[in-house]
Formats: sequence, C-alpha cells, structure tokens
Amino acid sequence: ESCMHTYIKKTLVWGRGFAVPCLALLIAAQTTAHAWWPEGHAIVTRAAVRSLGDDMPEFFRQGEWMISHTVKDPDAIKSRAVPQLSATEGPEHYLDLELLGEKALEPGYELPATRGEFVALCQELEQNPKYVGFLPYAVAEWTQRLAVTFAEYRKWPENPHIRSKALVYAGILAHYANDAGQPLHLTVEFDGRLGDNGRTSHNGIHEAVDGLIQVLGFTADDLIVDAPEGYEDLLAGIMENVHASRAHIDTIYELEAALLSDDKHSEEDAAAIRALTEERGKAVARFTAAVFQTAWDISEDVSLPSWIDRSEN
Repeated sequence: ESCMHTYIKKTLVWGRGFAVPCLALLIAAQTTAHAWWPEGHAIVTRAAVRSLGDDMPEFFRQGEWMISHTVKDPDAIKSRAVPQLSATEGPEHYLDLELLGEKALEPGYELPATRGEFVALCQELEQNPKYVGFLPYAVAEWTQRLAVTFAEYRKWPENPHIRSKALVYAGILAHYANDAGQPLHLTVEFDGRLGDNGRTSHNGIHEAVDGLIQVLGFTADDLIVDAPEGYEDLLAGIMENVHASRAHIDTIYELEAALLSDDKHSEEDAAAIRALTEERGKAVARFTAAVFQTAWDISEDVSLPSWIDRSEN
C-alpha cells in the first residue's frame, strides 16, 4: 500500500507543536506523489525566489508563480506514454553515491567535471551510470542554461521572450535543486534500508518524506532564508549541498516507524519530524536560491555568439 493511502487514512497531522485534526482534508485532492510532492516543490521554490537579493533582476523576482509552475515539469514528463523521454529523465533526479565507492561518501569528494567524464568513471567502476544517477549534472547544466539566458537578458532586457525563457529554465533547474535537498534522493537506500538481498524494502518512506512540507502545512513564507551568495565553483557547491543533505539520512531512518505509522505520533516524534522538515525546507530554498544567484553571476561573463540577434524576436 502506498504511503499516500496510509496518510489519507490517518486522522491527525501535527501542526506547530499540537495536533490538528483531519489530515485527509489537506491531501484529499492529491492523486499521486513525487519528489517533495508537486506542491511541495512549488512551495520551496517560491521561498527560494522570495529569498533572492535585490541584485537579481526584478522580472525574475516577480516571476515566482511561473517558476513554481514549471518546477513540476520534470516529474510530469515521467510518463509511460513517452518512454524514451521518461527513461532519460529518471536518472536526472538522484545520485546513489555509494555505488562509486567509500571515497565518494567523504565530504570534499569531487565528481568529474562533466557528464561524459562521469559516465567514463562509472564504466571504470563497472557501474551503470543510469543506476548511479546524474542529479549533480542536471543541476549544473540547467544553472548554466539559465546563465546563458540571463546573458541574453543583460543584452536585450526588453525582449519578453527572453524573460519568459528564463522563468521556464529556472523552474526546471529548481526541480533538480530541490531534489538535491531531499536526502533519500541521494542514497541507494532511497525507500527503506538494504536487506540481505541487497535491495531496499520499498516500504514507502521515500514518499512519506516527499510529502512532509505539504502535509505539515509549511508555506513559502515559512521557508524564506537570507539571500545566499552564488557559488564560485558550481559543481563543488552542488556536492557540498549533496553531502550536507546526506547527513540527514540516518535521522530519517531513526524516525522510520513514526513516519510510516498509522497511529498518532508521540510529541517527541512529531517535534522531530517537524524540525527535520523545516530544516530541509529552508536548506532546499537556500540552495535553490544560490544556484539562481550563481546563474546570474555567471551570466556577466558569458560571451554570446556574434550571429545571435534577439533585438526583435
């Protein structure tokens, strides 16, 4: 049974230090769940945009609703009706570092600079790269796509198509940045601890954690953080975030019984779950805002091809 159905059957959700009745009313409209749930992605992404400093373009800071609309797209396109696209999209959402060996789990571990070099490393280690995952490269590459679009905006600030494109790219980037803050996107134990057979139990804990921001009623304003600086070394910044996120894996599994239980949580467990959700929500908002800022910083140094003329279209 999916964790979605488990939650719908529950009669309580813990609010700010007290029990609030009728969790089902909060999620009755939901029919499926993905990373952070669709609305969870939108909530933390709006928080990220609201956390940006005044040096970011005004159109971008006012575009939070378009950005938070597009943030859902990378999950929406994982459909059986588009099998080639779905197969390519899946590995963009996770990174199972354990498959790269013990050294990869140490803080400060650096991935190869490019996706192609990463594939070569996986082959050298006799690992299929699609099972290891490409999440850091999805974040880096979409940050750089946004940077090039920002460079166009700097040159042609009145072009509405450039502004629209920036908001779309930012939403897609935000999705992957959000995923990099969900600890269970960063481990082979993504949905239960590994058993003796080397497989996870698929017990629904991933979906439970994905749903916490939305289920516990956090709003974008709850998750606003101080404006972060951009990263001088983008991939290193991404991996720093990955390791910081992975540090919460054990905490999640210490709360496994409570997260999966149909029973009312103890006050201690409820407080711990809420604290974890708030910490991760703010961390995700901060990281997402940081890669937005990084894209803007990079754009100042982007040289556009001489043949591009965006002055009219």
